[in-house]
Amino acid sequence: MSDLSLLAILVILVTVDGAEVEQTCSKAKPCAPGVILPVWQPQTDLQECTIIFRAIIYLIALFYMFFGVSIVADR
Repeated sequence: MSDLSLLAILVILVTVDGAEVEQTCSKAKPCAPGVILPVWQPQTDLQECTIIFRAIIYLIALFYMFFGVSIVADR
């Protein structure tokens, strides 16, 4: 084996040997409602027209931000 291969194996063994495994995990926390767009409440039991309207608004905002980034990036 070459010196580089031996060095790679040594680094892997030291890394694996030095890794500590934590046996306990912290308790899961529920996410806060409306993290991304908190103004879009309620989020359940929506009519189809409301879902379509929200999708259109989302796409317009997405395109607006994309074009803004592209204009700034071209300067």
